[in-house]
Amino acid sequence: MENLIPTRDKIKEEISTETFDIIIIGGGITGAGVARDASLRGLKVVLLAIS
Repeated sequence: MENLIPTRDKIKEEISTETFDIIIIGGGITGAGVARDASLRGLKVVLLAIS
């Protein structure tokens, strides 16, 4: 069975080649809300959180 969850290195590789309008650090309630609001406004958003 293939692992469907990407590794941290794979994620870093993928986002390092992209351009974002906003980078949000912290996936708590505030960060998630800001990410949602920004994406609804048409901005390209990346949300970074520690799990």
